[in-house]
Amino acid sequence: MWIKEFQLALVLKDVEKLNTLMDSVPNFTKTKEIDTLLCLIQEARLLVSGLKDETKVSMVQMKKNIIFLNATNAPRASKLDIKS
Repeated sequence: MWIKEFQLALVLKDVEKLNTLMDSVPNFTKTKEIDTLLCLIQEARLLVSGLKDETKVSMVQMKKNIIFLNATNAPRASKLDIKS
């Protein structure tokens, strides 16, 4: 049951569910289950690493967009400008 839930969380890219499941890993005794567990954990590492990289790229792009928007804004005069 745990393995199926972990597989579903991987397919859905549900990082919160993966974290929850990793906190409650049952004791597997069969070699096949242990091998499956190791493969699933490796896939989870790859998924989280990929999501981390995507987030980093998005943040860099947002910073560039903010810099661009700030550079293109016309300077505003203060509301208390009594010389105008």
